[in-house]
Amino acid sequence: MDWPLNALMPVFDRRTRCSRKVAAAPAAVWKAMMTTTSQDLLIFKPLMTLRHGRKPGMPGRLLDGAVPIPLLSMVDGQEVVFGVIGKFWRRSSPGALPGRPDPWRFLNFGEPDWVKAAMSIWIAPEGAGTRLSTETRVYATSAKARRLFMIYWPMVFLGSRLIRLDVLRAIARRAERGGAGARRPPWDGRPPAVVPPHGSAARVALSLHEGRTRADRSPQKKIGDST
Repeated sequence: MDWPLNALMPVFDRRTRCSRKVAAAPAAVWKAMMTTTSQDLLIFKPLMTLRHGRKPGMPGRLLDGAVPIPLLSMVDGQEVVFGVIGKFWRRSSPGALPGRPDPWRFLNFGEPDWVKAAMSIWIAPEGAGTRLSTETRVYATSAKARRLFMIYWPMVFLGSRLIRLDVLRAIARRAERGGAGARRPPWDGRPPAVVPPHGSAARVALSLHEGRTRADRSPQKKIGDST
């Protein structure tokens, strides 16, 4: 079962979006998304070093965990969703959900004083090319966490936006070059293993979002948007 961003984060406090046109077919952009590595990024390492005070270890593909946000779900050929729950205003934020990423646990987590963050990257045909987009949604599980995050967010917003633009640039560059990369690791053609939940509860959760088109990505409730 596939979990798009609207299913995993239907309610949020803040949303940011970035996109760019890619001169390549959707299939080529999707393949590039599956193979882009940390070595394709230009500014992620310097910004993460500034944030954490040390160079992050980032070998391999972005989808395999090179960027420290777990992959939660994938809609094959269309969208990938990453998600994390933390206390981001701390220099070393603890993780609320240790172990293997689980979209069902992420969706239902409600312990107070945490912040849930989900980032989606998706593609859509546009003319002779592809529209490559990313959206990040943030939701605080308590008023205290919301206040702390809103103090923290202005200090990192610019860096966060630059990282997302860097990811889009790296994917677009690989797609427009036909998948060629200077430091491309072996790839067996299969997406990373994500085991979404099953059962009637999951089907009910997703059914709430059926009928929404990709042009209407707005959830039922929102507090703030930025671009």
